[in-house]
Amino acid sequence: MAKKMISPRRCIAVSEAFVLYLLTGAACLILGSSLPQLIRHFNSELAAVAALGSAFALGRVATVFFMGRLTEKTGPKWVVGIGLLLLFCFFAGVSLARSVKMAMIFSVLGGIGMGVQDTACPVIFIRAFPVHYPGAMSVGQAFFGAGCFMPSLLLGFILKRGLPFLHVYHFFAGLCALMLLLWIFMEPEKDASGDPHAAPEEGGKASGSRWLLFALICVFYCAVTNTISLYTTSYGILLGFLPEQAVFLLTFYNTGSMLGSLLFSAVMRKIRPVNLLCINLGTALLFFFSLFFIRRFIPLVISYFFAGFGLGVLFSALILIAVDLYSGRAGRAGALTAVVCGGADIITPLVTGALITVCGISANLWFVRGALTLALTASLVFRFVHEKPRRMYGYSIQKCAK
Repeated sequence: MAKKMISPRRCIAVSEAFVLYLLTGAACLILGSSLPQLIRHFNSELAAVAALGSAFALGRVATVFFMGRLTEKTGPKWVVGIGLLLLFCFFAGVSLARSVKMAMIFSVLGGIGMGVQDTACPVIFIRAFPVHYPGAMSVGQAFFGAGCFMPSLLLGFILKRGLPFLHVYHFFAGLCALMLLLWIFMEPEKDASGDPHAAPEEGGKASGSRWLLFALICVFYCAVTNTISLYTTSYGILLGFLPEQAVFLLTFYNTGSMLGSLLFSAVMRKIRPVNLLCINLGTALLFFFSLFFIRRFIPLVISYFFAGFGLGVLFSALILIAVDLYSGRAGRAGALTAVVCGGADIITPLVTGALITVCGISANLWFVRGALTLALTASLVFRFVHEKPRRMYGYSIQKCAK
């Protein structure tokens, strides 16, 4: 039986979704990557400029549920257009702003744009790849990982040639503009499914305890990834490495995250998401416990690379679990996951900042090990107590796509 070909317009929709993942990954890291330059640009203090990241996270958390409902009501096309426009405003606006307060407004808009990726992209994938949806989500996470290390690479290239650092913002603003032009030809909603406004058939409702365990997994997982992103370079400097050498610890972690997401895309349909959570969280925990005995650069790089290899794909696994818990409603599932993870991203720097102020930068490893242990424990409880052995995640996915 011949395979059904994806229409050119649906290919455009999928391309828009993948690039949205890349753009939001870049938006998450670009402020931190250019923090020293932004402090000089705005002639402001570090705390004030660092607050731009909090404004970005707040924009995402405050509006993502609205974006999820809007996606269900109008379909993903118009929501994707809104997201691209808001991300364009973020990249272009921060580069044009002359004060931190003005840049903060654009950071909020960028966070709202990320909420679009959280809600619209899963709907696009679930319609385009009802059978291979888990793999598509994993590839999307790989694009997000690529976006995470692009700002630092581009910034290094720009600064080495004596060019203004704001060119890195202009590059991503230009990419947003290009995708907005391509968006015009994106598939009309009536072609995505027979009835774009038809709600999927309701399945059994998940218990409150399953939702609580899922939320705990999200919080602890995001606490891990947030802490690694914030303090890995500083930890490398504490060990005596030069700053330009220490940054490679984080670079290799993000590289492992991207490659892991790509490679796991081939097995996502063959392994249940909660099993993948347990295996990869346990593996990452082992690598972080190995850091008790490692002080040399090459072994450290290897440990961070393989920790990222296991952790990078897990956000996709969380989305798949949320889709199943929400009876196949991909938009609302993505919104819920984004709210919980965004809240963790807001709270974690406050907790780790206080901890490191008292105990020193090396305390970040203890925090990561503790959060990984709690995430693994919650995943195991979810797996062995609340999961039905014969339940197939593809059921909710295919039901939603019909």
